[in-house]
Amino acid sequence: MKAQDEIKAILFTHEKTKVWLAGKLHVTKQKLDYWLNDAKSMDVDTYNQIMSIFKHEKMICSADDKCDHIRTQTMEINSIIGSSLTMLNSTVKTVSSDNILDFKEKKLLSEMIAELRDNLNHELDKIAEMIEK
Repeated sequence: MKAQDEIKAILFTHEKTKVWLAGKLHVTKQKLDYWLNDAKSMDVDTYNQIMSIFKHEKMICSADDKCDHIRTQTMEINSIIGSSLTMLNSTVKTVSSDNILDFKEKKLLSEMIAELRDNLNHELDKIAEMIEK
């Protein structure tokens, strides 16, 4: 992702306008438009200044914060997997003890698997989103 695209995405995500950012940078909206839309690349100092504004406004977090969050999310997934698989194993053991899975038992197992899948996908999506920011 180009620097300009990253900046526009952050503005969009946080519902901030280019006028707002131009004001924070003490430049005209036209100059900011040029930097974001027409320039082939963005000056490193300008990019760092914009990122500092975003950090100050809590629109982005530092690399340390991001890594801490990713570690926390990964541990949550680990916890979800562990507890959900324990419950699933216990349920499978109980319902299959007679070597027959009736409709109700199949439905219960299917629902448990679907819930596990949904929870895992939700947590994985949160990690992916944090990595992409």
